[in-house]
Amino acid sequence: MSNKIDNMNFKRKWLIFAVVAIIICVGAALMLYTDFSSRYNTYISSSQTTQNSSTQATAEKDMDGHHKDIDGFFHNTSLTTKDKVMIGTSGGLLLLLGICYWLLVLGCMIKQTRKDDANTMLFGLLTLFFNVAAVAAYFIYRGFAPRCPQCGKIQRHGTLFCNSCGAPVSKKCSSCGTKLKVSDNYCTKCGHAV
Repeated sequence: MSNKIDNMNFKRKWLIFAVVAIIICVGAALMLYTDFSSRYNTYISSSQTTQNSSTQATAEKDMDGHHKDIDGFFHNTSLTTKDKVMIGTSGGLLLLLGICYWLLVLGCMIKQTRKDDANTMLFGLLTLFFNVAAVAAYFIYRGFAPRCPQCGKIQRHGTLFCNSCGAPVSKKCSSCGTKLKVSDNYCTKCGHAV
């Protein structure tokens, strides 16, 4: 399973997800709009006819009249079986999109932690429960963790050689023993040439 995740092209999967999400959202919005717009227009025209016949029509019409019309429409309109099916289908599709989004983020995190040789189980569980917050926490951790200059894998603090490729990760000053980066030419503590 891990090798399948490592070989997945997540850029392509995110592009497909975005296109499908746009199609589903636009389709659901159009479906609901076409179903309710004709009934809403009928409701408004019948309520305006009722208001025009009363003498208080102009006194009651204020800036909030549109919201009162919408509230009245949903309060006085009963949902048909077709409405319930469309709303349920739209909600189910949006829930499915949410689950796919969550799994895509989890897959990306697993692939990245395996690539960096970080704790995949820990960050996978955190991503499963906290999603984007866990991704942000991982990239903050990744920015501060020591990494191998040759292969880029995350290393434990204090290691001198990479546990993946064997390249030197850090070195010690021969004069005072201070731990230095591989790229340092002079000791940061005593100034001795390394």
